[in-house]
Amino acid sequence: MFAYNWQELGRLNSFKALDVFVSSLPGVPDELKPYYGADDYKILYTGHSMGGHGCLVFSTHETDRAIGSACAAAWIRSDDYV
Repeated sequence: MFAYNWQELGRLNSFKALDVFVSSLPGVPDELKPYYGADDYKILYTGHSMGGHGCLVFSTHETDRAIGSACAAAWIRSDDYV
């Protein structure tokens, strides 16, 4: 589809990537993993321009995961974006 498809496949892809990140903690040494972690239900959504659109989609459709959002210069609909 489009690279800015945050509504469907892009959103699903981002949460799959988040799941992998939370479960594997890349870059953290194995002996330190018990002390560090990530919570996939405490997300701060941020974005600007195309990322701002993603921020709006996520912060309105995945509200139970949000601790806050900062969506800057976002566009509401791709049809209106010229």
